[in-house]
Amino acid sequence: MKRILLAAGLLAGCTSQQTSTPLSDLTKNFGPTSLEVVANGQLSILLHVNETQACPLIGENVVATFDGANMHVTRGGYDTNASGCYPIAFSFDSMPEATVAAYEATKGSELVVADASATWTVDTVKLFANDLINDPASSQIVWEDVTSISGAELAGASITSIQGNQINYQTVAGVRSVQAHSHPTASRCDGPGSCAVDLYGYRSYNGLPQ
Repeated sequence: MKRILLAAGLLAGCTSQQTSTPLSDLTKNFGPTSLEVVANGQLSILLHVNETQACPLIGENVVATFDGANMHVTRGGYDTNASGCYPIAFSFDSMPEATVAAYEATKGSELVVADASATWTVDTVKLFANDLINDPASSQIVWEDVTSISGAELAGASITSIQGNQINYQTVAGVRSVQAHSHPTASRCDGPGSCAVDLYGYRSYNGLPQ
């Protein structure tokens, strides 16, 4: 498993807000919020607020976990573009590989953000399991973690079709690896106004069970 890195984003044209806002008041005071999760070997989690005049600063009492591992919180308070505020973000100093692997062995991924006013919970499919199962006998790869695949690339084979979470292919010498892309819907988005997940999976079959 590769290291998780949660990016806070680039700060430009910064406008700070000094008084912190409880999670429960973000939408009321600043407008709709959206959580953006991108998992691509690394992990980027950002909370966007549709406010262009002043940006929220969440409190020092906000805590966050991903798959049960404690995270750092970037509290925000900056305006970075014309469409809204960044960054409120969540990060690790280093990847808690054992914790994430153990968590995803039995369930999907989970982000929990909480303060004294509210608890936000976002549940998704497994973000780091890479359960791309190859069946050479039927010339297909099934991504067990998702219901649909938006795009894929194979090494050692050519794709004939993508149907749901299944990649059909033709090959002579066998598939060496697969990269695939999906937009799974969060099974739970409790707190933010909306949640978007952008998931990339990779698996090598060289010398490994398929």
